[in-house]
Amino acid sequence: MSPGSNIIRVDVKSHSRHSCICGTPRCAHITACFQSIGDARGGKFILPSLGGTRNAAIKHFKLQQICHHLGLGTDNLEEYASKDNRNRSLKSPPPPETTMTREKRKNKFERQKKAIAVHHFHPAVVQHYVVDEKINFGDYLLESFVKENGLWENGYTDMDYFPNQFKPDGKKNGSGERVFVPVPTYQNALQDYQLALTRFKIKDIIKSCKDAMSANSIILGRKDDDASLHPVNKKARISTTTSGDDSNELKRAICLLAGEVEQLQQSNKRLEQKLQKSRDNNAAEKGDAQCGAEGG
Repeated sequence: MSPGSNIIRVDVKSHSRHSCICGTPRCAHITACFQSIGDARGGKFILPSLGGTRNAAIKHFKLQQICHHLGLGTDNLEEYASKDNRNRSLKSPPPPETTMTREKRKNKFERQKKAIAVHHFHPAVVQHYVVDEKINFGDYLLESFVKENGLWENGYTDMDYFPNQFKPDGKKNGSGERVFVPVPTYQNALQDYQLALTRFKIKDIIKSCKDAMSANSIILGRKDDDASLHPVNKKARISTTTSGDDSNELKRAICLLAGEVEQLQQSNKRLEQKLQKSRDNNAAEKGDAQCGAEGG
């Protein structure tokens, strides 16, 4: 089962005025699809600017790797970087009567944003940033996260490792873990949308079925004499018919659920094996300790 089959219901700004820097019609189509079901992958992440001072080195490296993986080249990163030329010493733009030209005002007071579609990133990365960390677009991922989510050598390699010393959020990286930048290497977004769309439609189908059952239920509907009711009649009065399209969606839903059950079974098996290994290790350590005590 694809990790992106679940709907990520978090509001990520669409930034509709800003196209993804990849510039492909396919990307725009996928973004519109996810937008239609209220999924975070219908939004865009704003790319960093290169003129700042906070975490400047890793932001530069992140933009470099993003451009590399999108096949845009890395010779002119400024073309794909956001620009922030605002004069922060001024609390508000000058009044309308100023002689400043519109272009100068734009350069001095406005941010010129560049964006990348969220669906370019692995669903686990999207979940991590917008749901777990509740941030828009982070600068780094710890090595443990990359490996635990199956991203190592599956979109992430040593090429995406930030080689310089980096302290996340200004704090000491006590674990000594390597730090990676998020990169747009995910290729299954359209397939994920098809699965997420099924889940989206299933909710409507379930609701319509429940509404139909409630409207026709003997308990909630009109009362009849007990003598006039029979089991067959009771069942016949409950209408849960669906259209051909709905039936196909329900079949796909069953496949999704079957896949999730299989995943849970495999996960339980791995946990059981891990637990058994831990027990065996503990038993071996106790045995070694006893032998040492007897030998002493």
